[in-house]
Amino acid sequence: MDSYLEFVLERLSVAGKVSGKAMFGGHGIYLGDLIFGLVVNGVLYLKVDDSNIKDYIQAGMKPFTYQAKNGKPVSMSYWCLPLDVLESNEDLPKWVNKSIQVAKSAKLTKPKKPSTGKLKIATSKKKSSLVKSKAIASKKKLLVKKKATTGKKKPKKK
Repeated sequence: MDSYLEFVLERLSVAGKVSGKAMFGGHGIYLGDLIFGLVVNGVLYLKVDDSNIKDYIQAGMKPFTYQAKNGKPVSMSYWCLPLDVLESNEDLPKWVNKSIQVAKSAKLTKPKKPSTGKLKIATSKKKSSLVKSKAIASKKKLLVKKKATTGKKKPKKK
């Protein structure tokens, strides 16, 4: 672990037990399983939304951006924390707690992917395998329905 990351984790411990996990060439900053910050190339970024982005804009900060595969820059909802805030025992807890609340809110409102009920088949299988699997599954469903409606079980073959 580099010394800047250690410093950041020590400072952010005002929020509780924080940890850093390697990701995307940097580190995600977590409180439990909640990611609320990033450290990339020696810069600390905290999670923002409409409730706290004005603080970062007023301080002249910029969002974390990276270059997509198509060459276009992509901005994320993490903005650079001003160095004077990171060093302030008075301001840091306020900024960190706001970012944690933003991260909690984002986690709660994140839409879950609806279940399609489709069979999951490895992508290496051919389309015909998928069709066969679906046909077998529907036959099984029909047999179960027949048994339930008739109340009789099929006699076992000897």
